[in-house]
Amino acid sequence: MPEGSTVILAAFPFYRRQENAPDGEGEIAPFAVRNYYREMIVRLKEAAREAGSPVSDLTKREMRFFSNSRLPEKALAVRSGLGFIGRNSLLISEESGSFCLLAGWILPFGLTPSPPQPPARELRNCGQCRLCEEACPSGALKNGIFNRERCLQNWTTDERPVPDDLKEVWGMRIYGCTVCQDICPWNRKIQQGILIDRGPLPSRLSLEFLLTSEEEALKAYFRGTALGMSWISPALMKRNGILAAAGGGRKDLISLIEQYRSHPHPSVRDGAEWTLNRLRTVREP
Repeated sequence: MPEGSTVILAAFPFYRRQENAPDGEGEIAPFAVRNYYREMIVRLKEAAREAGSPVSDLTKREMRFFSNSRLPEKALAVRSGLGFIGRNSLLISEESGSFCLLAGWILPFGLTPSPPQPPARELRNCGQCRLCEEACPSGALKNGIFNRERCLQNWTTDERPVPDDLKEVWGMRIYGCTVCQDICPWNRKIQQGILIDRGPLPSRLSLEFLLTSEEEALKAYFRGTALGMSWISPALMKRNGILAAAGGGRKDLISLIEQYRSHPHPSVRDGAEWTLNRLRTVREP
């Protein structure tokens, strides 16, 4: 970034209430059932247009916007005064707990500081609370340290074959995991987030739909949604659906999963072999 530039961070509280849906289908985390990433960028751009000169006079190249980027967004949010990093490795704010997504705006010049505001209630840390560490199904949180290699959300977009011990606790995930947020005391009294119309998806996605659709058809289906981004491919969504079939005991999908034993993607093949073995060996209760 140019020397003397300004970074503005915004936290957007996402809507969390999920509609009723049949069990045994793939789960999409609440922060991805609408395209909040795109919504935040659109709103920041609107703010830029309304700001007037010299901000509105900048070119696209001079004024950068980012969300879910490689920049240290959470650290920048802490520096911006939005909150602190919790034991679950997420930003926790007084207004929205950890149920928010971040977006940023880079200006190539400094801004005059605003007058001091009345101090908000100070947020320090998580104290002795260990609920997120105890609840994490894969053990990704230990002693205040986040291990990305154990995080199920990370693995929903990872191209490598999922380790077998993580397959065991995969559950019904297609994208995302919010277990550490659902259990967090900071989130207990947080108001419901903002519902938007951009890029709507169901919170539960039919596994049969995932496994019978061509990858190009999936690209078209997810275009404009949070899952239409570059960080997750149709092949990985199919792999995640295959693992979810094991989590849901979906023996009725065995014949569909069989065809993925010869899929060109090694992670899909690995997931299919593991799931078929699991579905054929687990007895009905």
